[in-house]
Amino acid sequence: MEEACSYYAGLPSSPTLIYCTGPAWSPPSGPEAYHHLKELHPIFNHPMVDIWDKLSVEVIALLDAHTIHFTSIDVVWFKMLEVDDEHLGGKTNIGPVTIWVGVFPDITSATVEMYYMTM
Repeated sequence: MEEACSYYAGLPSSPTLIYCTGPAWSPPSGPEAYHHLKELHPIFNHPMVDIWDKLSVEVIALLDAHTIHFTSIDVVWFKMLEVDDEHLGGKTNIGPVTIWVGVFPDITSATVEMYYMTM
């Protein structure tokens, strides 16, 4: 539950994470542990831009097929604030391209995770 409530720390709307793919989340630890604040960035110069028109139709069809009511679908990057690239071993502090699906509060639950496991 801590991951769900802190994953989007820093975004003004304070959305709750329902599901994501990728490495398992590890909570901050140690005497100076804190959640990294994030900000949202649109993508422009990325291969996803060229295929998004076709891919978005497929994403919408998948969500509709599983009766997942959504409010928005966007392709974005999340950038960690106050983290210098040098502290990340030379890696950038901008995360991977993300298909971000917005849903109505308190309508979609984490149980939709099982649908994503079949994608």
